[in-house]
Amino acid sequence: MLDKLRDTNKEIHTAMLLVEYFHRALRAWYLVVRESKLVPFLKLAKTVRRYRKQIEAYINSGLTTAVAEGLNNKIKTLKKMAYGYSNKTSFLRKILQRCGFLNHQHIRTDDLFYCVTP
Repeated sequence: MLDKLRDTNKEIHTAMLLVEYFHRALRAWYLVVRESKLVPFLKLAKTVRRYRKQIEAYINSGLTTAVAEGLNNKIKTLKKMAYGYSNKTSFLRKILQRCGFLNHQHIRTDDLFYCVTP
């Protein structure tokens, strides 16, 4: 089936090879993309090159900042909604509630240091 596909549409065959190269080695993939001259992959390669360090860090460690970015986004949204809060402790408790700590009674929020201004 792959032989028929390759013979029918060389661009699809080239695209399949590029995906395989991407999984094997990022630098080798980039060079092959340049030689292929397929516009969608050239655009992707430009983006990959721009974020190469972050991509390689993820490949090496498997860690992302997605959770921290998600929590920060929730806090920013809550901060916009909470304009006018007069009690910082209540605001902090609302942040804890939004971020998954539904029962703030188990967390001593009065002693926490935070730099949030509503």
